[in-house]
Amino acid sequence: MTALEYFRLFAPAFAAVDDVTVGKWLTIAGSVANTSCLDAERAAMAQAYYAAHLISLTTDTANGVTGPVKSEKEGDLSRSYGMVSGDDTWLGQTPYGLAFINLTGPCSGASIMTRMG
Repeated sequence: MTALEYFRLFAPAFAAVDDVTVGKWLTIAGSVANTSCLDAERAAMAQAYYAAHLISLTTDTANGVTGPVKSEKEGDLSRSYGMVSGDDTWLGQTPYGLAFINLTGPCSGASIMTRMG
């Protein structure tokens, strides 16, 4: 599958965003996100998640939202926003960013020295 196909599968909330705009975000994600340690299929998934994260942040910021909904009350509507699962990183601000972190975990692993010299 292509990164665009994964994007459409993973981020149905952005169905109203046209393919040209998504394509631009996918290009940015492909330039910024480190997916070099992943096979082509997982790299396309990671690129889709990263693009969805960027679009989510852009959309939420434009609407005055800073982070996903943490709690919501219906009577006298009360809503609070914040980080997901206690993750205070930039990618931790959206479920898409967290999915990207989970998918690209091997890319940030430590190297192992096998011998001296």
